Amino acid sequence: MISSAESSFCKCNDSGNQVVWRSKNTRYVEKNTMLTEKFGGGRIMVWGYISFYGRGELVFLEGNNNQNTYKTLLEENLIPFIQRNADKSFIFQKDRAPLIKQKVF
Repeated sequence: MISSAESSFCKCNDSGNQVVWRSKNTRYVEKNTMLTEKFGGGRIMVWGYISFYGRGELVFLEGNNNQNTYKTLLEENLIPFIQRNADKSFIFQKDRAPLIKQKVF
């Protein structure tokens, strides 16, 4: 079995709200302030796979992942792994997809 997953990580606080505990009248004291990112600071999306026979490197994705970028992702990362292990059988399971609907290689 080969299992793949992707996840997104925010480079900063999602809500933009932070709780700060400080003494009265110390709002602008340097130790009570922190740098912030305008517009949230962005997200990082990563994708990877793992199997009994090894794992792939994490792939950092840019922008939105659509059918074309996903196809390229598989062609450049997963298919070479399967080809290197051609003597083995695999079931590919995309993260959280029901196993019954998966392709057998």
